[in-house]
Amino acid sequence: MESHGLKIWGSPLTNLNGGAFGRSDSEERRRIYAQIPPDTDILITHGPPYGILDCEHLSSKHQGCQVLLDVVMKVKPRLHVFGHIHGGYGTITIGPTIFVNAALLTEFGDVDRKPIHLAISV
Repeated sequence: MESHGLKIWGSPLTNLNGGAFGRSDSEERRRIYAQIPPDTDILITHGPPYGILDCEHLSSKHQGCQVLLDVVMKVKPRLHVFGHIHGGYGTITIGPTIFVNAALLTEFGDVDRKPIHLAISV
């Protein structure tokens, strides 16, 4: 999809079992994520890439997807927005990519966080 000159691609997949979009098979995720166009500006996924804003509050256990991380590091979108891991809420910039864990719920299910606002120039 393209909007305002920005190329956007999205997927509801997560690497965790359970739910409609959980896929534990890394080869299946690799096949799906291989469809991300190399010129994607904005990537939107349900879950985070491995090691990036993917730990629950007070935990050091990474829950993100290694397959997704590999693809994101290759594609280098300008913006990658995801959620799923509520404790990872926040932003970080790595190289040319701004990563946003936009999970507004706390790990207890309360809406306790403010939306993250960014300005992306075309």
